[in-house]
Amino acid sequence: MFYLVVLAFVPMLTRLRTGRAVAVVVASLLAAAAAVDGVRFAVGTPESGLANYVIVWLIPVVIGVAYALRVIDPRAAIAAAAVAFATQVGLAVAGTYEVSLVVTGVERMSNVSPPTLLVALQCTWMSCVFVAAAGAIGSWAARPRVWYVVAVGNGGGMTLYLWHIPAIAVATFALHAVGLDAYDVDAPGFWGILALRALVFAVVMALAFRLLSPLENRRLPWWDAPVYAAGGRSTAAGVLVCVAGVALLLLAKNGLSGFAGWTGLGFFVAAVMAARVSAGKRSLGKAVASNSRERAATGVTH
Repeated sequence: MFYLVVLAFVPMLTRLRTGRAVAVVVASLLAAAAAVDGVRFAVGTPESGLANYVIVWLIPVVIGVAYALRVIDPRAAIAAAAVAFATQVGLAVAGTYEVSLVVTGVERMSNVSPPTLLVALQCTWMSCVFVAAAGAIGSWAARPRVWYVVAVGNGGGMTLYLWHIPAIAVATFALHAVGLDAYDVDAPGFWGILALRALVFAVVMALAFRLLSPLENRRLPWWDAPVYAAGGRSTAAGVLVCVAGVALLLLAKNGLSGFAGWTGLGFFVAAVMAARVSAGKRSLGKAVASNSRERAATGVTH
């Protein structure tokens, strides 16, 4: 849902014409994220930091638009990345924020739900590093063998996203079963065990990808059939998709437990099904004919 919200800013961001303007916008967003965190620290509730869902996730969008417009100098991007990274590490070491950038269940204040200044800095330096390395990455990826791997990965991107956590769990529990736990950084051999866990994870993830990625590109009867909706039906489908997004966000936040969890799941399923029904189904011929009538009505001939 927030991805759709930040995308709505793209037309306005295309007006950025200089690297200085981009720097001002990014710095302002970082300052705004810090201010929201200040309110969150004072109030002590995650809800008080909700504004950062938009503020923080706007940062990579700003840098991405600026990269597309070619208004960021790679050397300036490297300098900005170094400053953002050093600031992020300094805040983490100082204890101002939790070190973990993912949800662990034991943190005092989550850095991602809602996102904090620490994540905003992460977005900044990672995006800037990409801008600085984009030329070299593009040349390397242009090689046929490299591009083949990239294309295969893109073809199963959702599989990687959905199944990487279960793969991590399998690797962790499998090593735990033989007494190889990587949780105490001061334990002898910690880094070696951590590397072993990474290797086991890679094997498990590769197997899961090989087995499950074909399902990602398999069309489902009716659900993946071509649709053509206009007017009220189109509006209804869009609204229902947004409702489904909100329900899914709440489900991810609260979990599938109790009345609230199952109610959220019910709303999500009902909303996406209603959206699909609202979108309707038309043959390609009818869609082309409808488009032709609309063009004729508006005087558009080509």
